[in-house]
Amino acid sequence: MAGQFVRVASAGDVGSGKLLVVQVNGQPVCLARAAGTVVALSATCTHDGCDLAEYGEIDGGELECICHGSRFELATGNVVQGPASDPLPRYEVRTEGNEVFVSVP
Repeated sequence: MAGQFVRVASAGDVGSGKLLVVQVNGQPVCLARAAGTVVALSATCTHDGCDLAEYGEIDGGELECICHGSRFELATGNVVQGPASDPLPRYEVRTEGNEVFVSVP
């Protein structure tokens, strides 16, 4: 399935400062806006596996897991603040018209 994309949302569904969690091939994926662009990151914190759909909050250009305070850069998934040491996996996003597509993990 490498290289395949699936439609997950309308662009208007991904609000600024809000997380939208969708399923991509059975995997939870967080959609958010970083500098006006839709990004897709894993919805599972790399520190302790917390569900970012429930425990994730956007603060500026960062996604915070409120379970233990890990912070990730929205644009890249890179760790900004521990205790997480591994970045969040990031998925390729395509926007066609008003539709958002995410690469299949």
